[in-house]
Amino acid sequence: MPNENAKLVKRQKNLIWSGQMFEPAILAKESELMNKKWFDYRFLDPMKATKQFIRAYKDTFKKHFRESIDHERESNVNGINWKKFYEDPRVRTQIWKARQRADETGMPYDVYVELAFHFALKRDRKMFPQPSQLHFPNAANAHWEKFRAENWKERIDNGLFRVEHPAYRIENFDGLPAQTDYRSFIFDWARSSSRPLYFCIRRYSYDLCQVPEELFRDVITPEVFSNELKVAKSDLANIPPEPRSAPDIHKHELWPSCFGLPHAKNPISIHCATCSFAGACEQIANKVLQKIKDSAGSDNPVLERKRQQMRDRQRRHRAKLAAAKMHLLRPEETHSPASL
Repeated sequence: MPNENAKLVKRQKNLIWSGQMFEPAILAKESELMNKKWFDYRFLDPMKATKQFIRAYKDTFKKHFRESIDHERESNVNGINWKKFYEDPRVRTQIWKARQRADETGMPYDVYVELAFHFALKRDRKMFPQPSQLHFPNAANAHWEKFRAENWKERIDNGLFRVEHPAYRIENFDGLPAQTDYRSFIFDWARSSSRPLYFCIRRYSYDLCQVPEELFRDVITPEVFSNELKVAKSDLANIPPEPRSAPDIHKHELWPSCFGLPHAKNPISIHCATCSFAGACEQIANKVLQKIKDSAGSDNPVLERKRQQMRDRQRRHRAKLAAAKMHLLRPEETHSPASL
């Protein structure tokens, strides 16, 4: 179990780091995003999700640089500098908020960033959009939302999506909101898709092992379901699914993305009120906050840093005023005739 313990320790460190680096209002938004974000991210802590967002942005930036500027210099560009993310509060906050805006759309990060780049380049932008520019505010926003929604719908209609997190496998199903939402998403897609039902059964019941075959019974009439199931099983006999080992999953990997995050729990949110992890979430969040207070002397280190910066600026300003005053009070130097 050492690997699982390492994952748990890493998640706890991510929670502490997030609480140290961001204001409570930014962290509070994470519980609102839990049931909006793409399914693969609903069990990742926000820091881990943000790293995935950064990788998606960097990959897209490099791809467009290679295709439209200089393929030979692709290895020299990054799009996002990891050092700045960790050391520059302004850059860090911009990237974190950009990831939250992507979560609002419910899209995978690579699709979201790719569509944003296409939209920007279609509008003859001379520079690739930075993470803080992916949402296209003001007059462009309505056009961006329409472009994004149409393209995402087309991808869903064509089945161009894939969810990989082991939490969605049949053997790991525990009735969690993210799991039931995903199955509802698959059923809605099966009803509206032009693909035959046997394809859906084959893909999600046998290839990906995410939805029991009998649950597709409610998608269509019993007679048609029976025929489609026969076709699916005949297809399996001719082309067996690729062996897919069931990955071990620890209980902490089924925690919601906002679990234990300081300031994220919302007492008036229906999602928090009905969450089966609410009690444990509060306990972990309190422990994380205490660790932050022990190390930073405050449960809001960002605010405390801003206050300290303000005090430092005021001290420097007073020192300058005092120096200027001393200069004015200093008697003028006199010069002897010999020095003239």
